[in-house]
Amino acid sequence: MDRALRIAELVLPLVLAGAAAVMTGEPGVAMALAALAAALLGWSLVLTVRGVLTMAGALSAGGDLARRVRQLERDRLALLRAVKEIELDVALLRLSPEEAQALRESFDGQAARVQRELDEVRQQGGPVAAAIDREIERRLGRAETGEEGAG
Repeated sequence: MDRALRIAELVLPLVLAGAAAVMTGEPGVAMALAALAAALLGWSLVLTVRGVLTMAGALSAGGDLARRVRQLERDRLALLRAVKEIELDVALLRLSPEEAQALRESFDGQAARVQRELDEVRQQGGPVAAAIDREIERRLGRAETGEEGAG
């Protein structure tokens, strides 16, 4: 995504500047000013998108951690669903209890591994993640007590 944003930083302002130049139709100062204004608009749009993506955690190292957490959570849920499907297969007599136990042990081991990695990745967020969690808890506590306007 970062590469696409870098390309947009170059292309969007040039495209807007070209479009503005063509639309003015008159060579000279008016065309130059229109092209410059359009290029500045393009760069401001790109910077705005970059800022939004950064705040959302889609860019930077924090984004990598957030992506990894989401992937591990998806893996964990998939493993839990697989265990539920095993239970259903046993109930429908598609699997013997022995087969189900072997599969369940395998999935439980994988789920434990994923959970350990998930805990490690969450700890990598370190003090910043802990500060964010504390701020969220503080705001939620304030909202529950009706003190939203204070501080």
